[in-house]
Amino acid sequence: MENTMIRGLVSVVFTGAMITGPVLLAGASLSAAKGSGVATGGVTCTTATGTAQFSPALTKKGNSNTETTKFKVALSGCTTTGSNVANIVSGTLAVTIHKSTKTKVANACASLNIGTLATNSVLTWTSTGGTVVKASTLKTTGEAWSVTADPLNFTLPGTGTATVTGSFAGADKGALSTFAASFKNTLVSFTKACSGGTNHLSKVTLSGGSLTLG
Repeated sequence: MENTMIRGLVSVVFTGAMITGPVLLAGASLSAAKGSGVATGGVTCTTATGTAQFSPALTKKGNSNTETTKFKVALSGCTTTGSNVANIVSGTLAVTIHKSTKTKVANACASLNIGTLATNSVLTWTSTGGTVVKASTLKTTGEAWSVTADPLNFTLPGTGTATVTGSFAGADKGALSTFAASFKNTLVSFTKACSGGTNHLSKVTLSGGSLTLG
């Protein structure tokens, strides 16, 4: 059996201004975000659309010592909790996962679910009323792909841990933060792509997903 050594990486972002005066103290925290402030509390987005691209493409046995997976995700249906920013209209999530091996199996289908890749994920946010929210960075120590039954899915941090810096870190620095995605690609299509010959898988398309920070 070949021994495979694999490393990984992923990223998330937000911005905010400050109001002074005792009369507006209750609304000062929200207005503070209009400069370059950090959004407090947490945020949950219940809708995710986008793609995950594999470069080079996944094949049955693999043929490369490196493989990069890039998620480009649009988030909507977002609500905040315990935050100085009341309304988040939408967000974007960029996740980049790097793998490396010494046996040219980084892009093998069997190497897809390593589970222990460290990642930094980057999120940007759009709020209402001209509020600019500082970015969030989601750091995780694991990831999980499930490709043995429909729907195929992906989660961060898998069985690993999560931390958040920047906006929406919550009281626990994002320890309970998660990202989950399901895909339109079916088990049948995945199995065919990984069946050998010239078959390969270069991209999967999200059918749904959700994100929670803080």
